[in-house]
Amino acid sequence: MAENNEKLTTLDGIERNLTENDIVISDGERAIGLAGVMGGLDTEIENNTKNVIIESAIFDGVKVRLTSKKIVRSEASNRFEKGLDSNRTYMAIERACALLEKYANAEISKGTCVFDKTNKEDKKIDITLDKINSLLGSNIKVDETTEIFRRLGFTSKVNGNNITVSVPRRRIDIDIEEDLVEEVRSYIWS
Repeated sequence: MAENNEKLTTLDGIERNLTENDIVISDGERAIGLAGVMGGLDTEIENNTKNVIIESAIFDGVKVRLTSKKIVRSEASNRFEKGLDSNRTYMAIERACALLEKYANAEISKGTCVFDKTNKEDKKIDITLDKINSLLGSNIKVDETTEIFRRLGFTSKVNGNNITVSVPRRRIDIDIEEDLVEEVRSYIWS
């Protein structure tokens, strides 16, 4: 987070006045970019730039939204506000390096610094068949329900009337029982 009254000139050339509520990327001493919103002008890549550090990050969508709403909306903030799959950050950095090697004749140094506190395990959501049928006004059977979950890329375990569904982290739109019911509804009536 920024320091109160900290200043940062963003890539669009505008000096921004920051508060402790603004999410930033820092070099350890000062803000060098608005995290998930816009980079700083001091660290802009120019025609004579020789050395580049590639960063692949996921930022808190709520903090990005608050910062972008107050300071500047951007294509980046639109993406980060909605959430991104934390399991894809390493793939993204490897792809970026491969493209730089292929198209920019870059020489990639070995090694990666990792600062990662994200939970990459599947989300586990418990739901009952009764709840699904009650909310949908349906009479779907357990084997039909688990087959729908399987087709959606979810695994599930049945214990009586209870179904424990493992939802991959890439599905950031699914967090609660009602989200699962909506997936079943969409699948049945599509």
